[in-house]
Amino acid sequence: MQESKYSFLMKMAQRSLSEEKRRFHSFMEEIEMAYAEQAETAEQYYNLLTLQHPYQQAAAKFNLTVEEARQYMLAIDAELQREVDRKMKSAVWLECTQSQFPIHHHNQNKNFLTFF
Repeated sequence: MQESKYSFLMKMAQRSLSEEKRRFHSFMEEIEMAYAEQAETAEQYYNLLTLQHPYQQAAAKFNLTVEEARQYMLAIDAELQREVDRKMKSAVWLECTQSQFPIHHHNQNKNFLTFF
């Protein structure tokens, strides 16, 4: 459950990025996901990364040097992590079952996330 909370907060943090940072971050994630789908083993995945690292592709697409692309991605990741950490400290996850709220007619748990 903790992983799903973290994933949810990470998606929220990603949406809070500027358009430029969101495009860059999405581009990098798409490449990594494509490599993960192509590879059958971890070794194949790392070989794909070695042959054409996402930083190289991002540098070409966004007109940066490879080092600038790497630094930009590290800065975005740090910003995302700070935002997730901040939200984790102030978030309260409430699970509400049907017995707590009998007006619901379907048999599902409802989850609510609130920030203080």
